[in-house]
Amino acid sequence: GGPLLDKFDGNPHIAAGIVINEVSNALVPLAPNICLLAAVDLAWGIGGGILDAVINTVSLCLHPKPDPYMHALHFSWGLGALISPLVVGAWIDAGHADDIVPPYLVITASYVPTLIAVLFCYSSPHPRDKEQTTSQSEQEQLVIEEHELEELAEQGKTNEPDIDDSVPSPTTLTATATTETAGWTSMFTRFSRDEKWVMFHSALFLFLYVGSEQTCGGLLFLYTVRMDLADEATATLVNAAFWGALTVGRLIAIPISIFVSPSNMLISNVAGCLVSLVLILLFMDSLIALVIGVVLFGLCNASSYATVLNLADGFMSGVSGTATSIIVTGASMEMFMPMIVSNAFGIFGYRILFFVLLGSNILILIDLALLLWRGYRLLSSRKRGSKLVAMQLNIQDEDNTLGADADDEIEEGVFLEPAQSGAVGEPYHRVPVETVVQQQPQPQTTTTDSTTPTDNSPATHDHADL
Repeated sequence: GGPLLDKFDGNPHIAAGIVINEVSNALVPLAPNICLLAAVDLAWGIGGGILDAVINTVSLCLHPKPDPYMHALHFSWGLGALISPLVVGAWIDAGHADDIVPPYLVITASYVPTLIAVLFCYSSPHPRDKEQTTSQSEQEQLVIEEHELEELAEQGKTNEPDIDDSVPSPTTLTATATTETAGWTSMFTRFSRDEKWVMFHSALFLFLYVGSEQTCGGLLFLYTVRMDLADEATATLVNAAFWGALTVGRLIAIPISIFVSPSNMLISNVAGCLVSLVLILLFMDSLIALVIGVVLFGLCNASSYATVLNLADGFMSGVSGTATSIIVTGASMEMFMPMIVSNAFGIFGYRILFFVLLGSNILILIDLALLLWRGYRLLSSRKRGSKLVAMQLNIQDEDNTLGADADDEIEEGVFLEPAQSGAVGEPYHRVPVETVVQQQPQPQTTTTDSTTPTDNSPATHDHADL
């Protein structure tokens, strides 16, 4: 869904995902055997994957500060996941266990208003719209920095930024979404090295986070019963408390995200999860400790998904559909963690559950540190690159030739020489002052005193003035 969103509008993709989910949901109670049910679930997963990638990307493009809106989106998903089983369960408890088609049709009908709105009422933004806005903001920032550099140059205080291989080229900095990939083979090559690392660490974070969430929610009932902490009815309530805490946590995150940055929210979330897991492991035979621990774990886990997407969006100055697909694909790999842990029960016992969750959250903490390091490195590189482009623009405005007015262009012992045509945005070479000075034509002087300099000879200027 994400790569297609980079090439086409989002509404048709959202509509396609909704239709796939509607048809699949209606066919679930009609499947006559397990093979057809698996095929229907596979189709439902494809539709859900399209919606996951496309809706997250579109939501990031809707608002300049998408944090609270992203948390509201994920709260609505959590609320639907909480209500849907209750609808089916209430129908079964009413004595209609032999006919479960009606509740599934009710759930299917709930898609219709959204489908109508997507097709006829609303037009979703495109990732390139946000990228163009970001590009315009960068252009304006370049103009501001250029004027600041001119003022500093007049005072003799201009310092040229260091050139780093990780700094995006001026072409990258000034490009907009019109320079996006020409084919599928270049889907990933348009990302810089640091951007790829940001996507990788974001995907790894979601893999570990969603894996921990699904492992806890899927195996908590079994753990509670097999550890003789409670009977099945109480274990059901403990499990419901965990999922309820997840939903409430996503609701609480909406106002919090307005005032707290995504990085601080993630650090707090991971710290809270570690504290809750340590509490459970210290009092493994206590039902009260288990309830408190899983509720705290659910509250702290709740907002991490949306927060990671917000953080990656900030680091990359707007994520594309491809980037979102790469990141959420990491979350889809969580399906392996509950399977691995459940198979480990027979070898290590049921106590292994929260040890695995603790180890997973320690890895999350390490990955978060690497994500923040790579992200702030990317922001720093972009800032240094912007200053470099501003200096080049300043040089081009003064003179496009190397020999003209060299005294005014040389600053801090370094001259930026165009590599080829000298157009703005092309790579520049660092040329020492001495090399530039030697290349300047020596004017013919008529004075008989060889120690008396001419006014136009750059070789006679003081190095500090250059």
